[in-house]
Amino acid sequence: MSKSDLSLLNAAAGEITQEALIRNVNNDLQAEAAVEEAQQAALAAAAEKQLQIDDDNDDDFDDFANDPEVQSLQEKRLAALKARYMEEKAYHMQGHGEYREIVEEEFLKEVCASDNVVVHFYHNEFFRCKVIDKHMRVRNLQAVSTCR
Repeated sequence: MSKSDLSLLNAAAGEITQEALIRNVNNDLQAEAAVEEAQQAALAAAAEKQLQIDDDNDDDFDDFANDPEVQSLQEKRLAALKARYMEEKAYHMQGHGEYREIVEEEFLKEVCASDNVVVHFYHNEFFRCKVIDKHMRVRNLQAVSTCR
């Protein structure tokens, strides 16, 4: 077998590997999307059912309108929602939810500024780095509070 035949075989094997990787990644993404759709449909059905139950029980809520315990729970929940909003706002101000390229000099400053950070070291000529880069861009918006 000559060197040209061997290089052709290596090139073909590389292309097959890349195609399989892309196919697997696409299958994984489609499976995740199907699961999310099913979850959203289940949540919508549960919300509809709860709405029907709530309509039936509206008269029962009048009894609790002036209950101090219910008001206390409402105030606590409102305070928790406000705290969560402020926390997410602070995360956005720190750069959470962004996917950006940084230079070596900024690396330690960026990484040490947050508790959770996802870092992807890449090379422009590597196909797999481009695949990971694509997925990181999609996922960064979903994990704003988790990492930066």
